[in-house]
Amino acid sequence: MAVKKCLIMLATVLLLAPIMGNAAERQRLPEPMGPVLASTAAPSAACFRETRWQMSPEQVMAAEQGIGFEQNGAYLLSTASVKAYGGFDAKLAYMFIGDRLAAGVADFSDLPETYAEIDQMFKALFDEIMAMYGEESIGHDDLLFDERTYATSQDAIEAKEISHMVNFLVGGTQIELIFHMRGAQRQLTVQYFDTSSFPM
Repeated sequence: MAVKKCLIMLATVLLLAPIMGNAAERQRLPEPMGPVLASTAAPSAACFRETRWQMSPEQVMAAEQGIGFEQNGAYLLSTASVKAYGGFDAKLAYMFIGDRLAAGVADFSDLPETYAEIDQMFKALFDEIMAMYGEESIGHDDLLFDERTYATSQDAIEAKEISHMVNFLVGGTQIELIFHMRGAQRQLTVQYFDTSSFPM
């Protein structure tokens, strides 16, 4: 498990490095599309976008047509943001162990200004994952939305540390939807892991 966390931390650093400080260009949230209905049963397998676990870097690039990549050690990184989960723009990272795909990360790094907007974005991502994999896929629910934060000033929100995380388990794939804010630092990601590549 420690190996998995180190891989994700490094991938996040690699993704965020070219875009830190670009706060002037904020992403606009898409218009609400109404409630998303979750399926009644979780499917038996889940994959990160168009890929499959154990693909080689070459196979991943062939599967993800139209995306530019750069290779950085054991990682393939998208060279630009692409439309990802929820229709939001994200940078992508694909992580390999022994040249075989073991994890994928969508990093929604160009976040809106306010916590309430980010919270809305988190919930939209949650609804989409629920619609894809079903309620039974939720392994751990740690949604701690504090309504009182909406009544506080943005400065007060940025002065505290806020974290939300939901884990999903679909077949041999673990999915983590994570939001973390500490001061002015914000991070929102969807992370997929091949559980056979990360033994407990």
